Amino acid sequence: MYLPFIFIYAISVVTRKSLAELAYFTLLFGLVLAYDEAQEGDFTSPRLSPRI
Repeated sequence: MYLPFIFIYAISVVTRKSLAELAYFTLLFGLVLAYDEAQEGDFTSPRLSPRI
């Protein structure tokens, strides 16, 4: 549950010299999380469809 916040904090420490880099990495991480959440309930995906 706390992993996303720890990851964002770690990225902010690494990219503290540039706010543009921080915004880019935060947006990228958010998109990855949103995609992962969307895939969890999608049973039309080939990797999640049951094999009969």
